[in-house]
Amino acid sequence: MPIRSTLPAKATVMDENKSADLNSIQGTRKALCKDLAHVILVSREKFDCERVRNNERRAWARLIISGIEAYAKLLEISALEDLAARVERLETKGGEVASGEGVEK
Repeated sequence: MPIRSTLPAKATVMDENKSADLNSIQGTRKALCKDLAHVILVSREKFDCERVRNNERRAWARLIISGIEAYAKLLEISALEDLAARVERLETKGGEVASGEGVEK
């Protein structure tokens, strides 16, 4: 029994560390998305400018495309992490029900 009583405390500490790491990653991702949105906006303004030579316009177009690709990858990673967290919550909830802990009497 003593081992069982120490496991939840250790698991809670690990969950808190994991949560803190996840929050910092999500904050970094949000900052990157904000910066990429700004880069795309500025690039679009430069691309639309009438006094831009064709080779400069192509360079701005490449930058827009690269920015959109990077933004899409960040969104994809975010969606996958949200899905993984949802599956983990469902598995935890399912484990409680299977062990009888989550069943109401």
